[in-house]
Amino acid sequence: MARLKLAAERAAERVYGVKVVANDLKVQLPGKPRDDGEIATAIADVLDNNVQIPQGQVRAKVEDGWVTLEGTVT
Repeated sequence: MARLKLAAERAAERVYGVKVVANDLKVQLPGKPRDDGEIATAIADVLDNNVQIPQGQVRAKVEDGWVTLEGTVT
């Protein structure tokens, strides 16, 4: 969602003559919202199945729909 919001803001900034952008957009995904447990499970699956991310090097925390990743990779 944040990615789409940022893309819309950047597109507006590229319009000739635009001096200020008030980004009050609200982005809603289709379907029912996912709870933190569902999001955490999806992230764990991606981290476990991505061969480019060493096992145990990246940790994810989900709180109120916000995801925070911590760790170090090369």
